[in-house]
Amino acid sequence: MNLSGTFLIAIVLVFILLMVYANQMSSSKLKVWLLLLFRPYKDAEFREIGANLEKHNSFYRNLSEAGKVRMIEKCFEFIYSKSLEGREELEVTEEMHVAIAGTAAQISFGFNTSGFSHYKTIRIFPESFYSKMFDRYLKGGASTSGVLFLSWKDFMEGFADEKDKYNLGLHEMAHALRIQLKYGNDFDKRFANYVDSWEEIALPEFTRLQNGESSFLRPYAATNMEEFFAVCVEHFFEAAEDFQKQLPDIFNHLCFLLNLNPLNKSNDFKLDEDFIKSVNNDRSRVPFPDKVKKNYKYDNNHWSFFFILSGIFFGLTYSYHASEWYLFHDYFIICFIVTVIAIVAGFRKYFYSKGIFLVRHLMLFSLLGVAMPALAIVLFLDQQFVVETRVLNTKVIDYSIYRDPRNKVLVYEYRVDNQYLMSHPKVLKFQAFGLELAEKEFLALDIELSTGIMGLTRVSARKIIYRESDIPQKMP
Repeated sequence: MNLSGTFLIAIVLVFILLMVYANQMSSSKLKVWLLLLFRPYKDAEFREIGANLEKHNSFYRNLSEAGKVRMIEKCFEFIYSKSLEGREELEVTEEMHVAIAGTAAQISFGFNTSGFSHYKTIRIFPESFYSKMFDRYLKGGASTSGVLFLSWKDFMEGFADEKDKYNLGLHEMAHALRIQLKYGNDFDKRFANYVDSWEEIALPEFTRLQNGESSFLRPYAATNMEEFFAVCVEHFFEAAEDFQKQLPDIFNHLCFLLNLNPLNKSNDFKLDEDFIKSVNNDRSRVPFPDKVKKNYKYDNNHWSFFFILSGIFFGLTYSYHASEWYLFHDYFIICFIVTVIAIVAGFRKYFYSKGIFLVRHLMLFSLLGVAMPALAIVLFLDQQFVVETRVLNTKVIDYSIYRDPRNKVLVYEYRVDNQYLMSHPKVLKFQAFGLELAEKEFLALDIELSTGIMGLTRVSARKIIYRESDIPQKMP
């Protein structure tokens, strides 16, 4: 086979592996990328998606051509990463796919990611359905297990009147965004970092609602903060002008949270600098932050995991092998670890501010992420910077021979007349790869001891003496 034929087969195999991986992976990004790259009829699909959005979604109709392409791509990703299931003999159509995808693309239009990778299945009912969990009929729901539930009748009614501030699709997608933060791993970082700040701004209005006071928002928003957010999203898209007038701070910072402004129809609903400056220049309004602080609460790749992994693969491994030649007892290591954990626990408020909220997380971090690397560093520095070296010569009283069951190597274990060395028996064990040593009479051992900058003593060299002439005149 010539080189070009081999190269072609390699390309085909790589393509097949990528397709298999795309269908198995949890994230939809690669799968959608492959579909966009290799499906020759994607342009026709794009036109079909656009035509369906034109019918049902006014948000799409107000976009520029570039904005429409962006929304279609988001819909395409959503469609090919979700499974729609019709319930109670409801037949799922392409129109349903696009309408639901359009709702997800609308609320996440300002995000770099789709924000819904946790959800794989959408179950559609003809109308309200009975839930055994809640023991009542529901119009929709978003579960933590990655399933969305929708009443198709109520979903379509939400788009039939886009000014009544009722939209089931937007409501459930808002729930899905919040749940994605806790159970998913592919969410918009800006949304994750700012959602708690938005809640703080909205808390006074939420409290007013819970106290039974009248509000621009409907009373259902007082149920809990999750429902409050979902109701705000409905009002945000369907009554933007009134929302901004009645609750300007909540509206403004919802714009900042979702990274879009529903009033900016002429510029693809972008959150532009003029809007941000106008809010920040108004002293009666809550200003936008210059920089959004990182919220470790929803950070899946937590910074502490790096330290924990380094403690396992570097700290634990290095400490185990290095400590073999140190002349300290196990209680030294235990005391060292307990001391480090106590110090870290003393700074628990600081680590809480950095995203370590649970006690077990703090204990795991202090043990594996701090104590183990710290012990390894102490041992390493002690080895590298030697302060004193001395040779300890001691007589051999007796020895025994056994075979190590792990590597089948002969091990000579000596007993000497030095109690200090006898308290560290690992120092008195030698491995031999032949039987010739067994024929000799062992008289003494030379043990070279080094004390490092940390004040720890270790065995840096050992020598077996089996000739009378090699033994010093005076032995300690």
